[in-house]
Amino acid sequence: MTSSSTRGSSPLLRVRTVRPPPAPPVPAVLPAGPLPAGPLPAVLPAVLSLDEARTVPLVAEGWAAARARWPDCSDADLLGELIRDQIGRMVADLLDESRRRIAAADPASADDIRAASEPLIAFSTAMAAAERELKRFMYAKLYHHPQQIAVAEQARTIVAGLAEAYIADPDRLPDDWRARLPADEPARTRHIGDFIAGMTDRYAVARYREVIGPVDMPDGG
Repeated sequence: MTSSSTRGSSPLLRVRTVRPPPAPPVPAVLPAGPLPAGPLPAVLPAVLSLDEARTVPLVAEGWAAARARWPDCSDADLLGELIRDQIGRMVADLLDESRRRIAAADPASADDIRAASEPLIAFSTAMAAAERELKRFMYAKLYHHPQQIAVAEQARTIVAGLAEAYIADPDRLPDDWRARLPADEPARTRHIGDFIAGMTDRYAVARYREVIGPVDMPDGG
């Protein structure tokens, strides 16, 4: 579920000369200690410490860069900057490497692209290796943790329940979404899916409780 400015989005960025913004609702790494109640993926207790995460070179490099820019920030506040830096470096690498490959292949048609000896949109060799290492670490330490799995199962229940409820009775949709509801399938169901996909976790839980009924969250929220 993604962030939406109209349905419980993250706070506005703070003035950069004061401090970086707080970490987004779904951090890539979690600080030690209990997390406050929040959107569905963030209700997990800390199952991955920052020290553990920094054993991964890609994370360690991003942390060092963020700390150099914000030497006086607490670890908790610096997490958001770490995540933005990591995403930014990966996106920049993808763009640079893809431009290089496209220029080298010089495709003139879609058939040329299909016939290329390698994908034309890709990470550099170094970033691809770093990304694989990070992915292996995150799956081993976080994504397959029992508490993370419990939250993911609850998320699937909420999304599936909302989809079923809105498809069965589109009048439950908010006025603006109901007014734009297509009459025919599959556009009708796709429109409902777009509404659900744009929900923040907190908003989805609130809508589930409003439209369907009580739901027990893993943190008791």
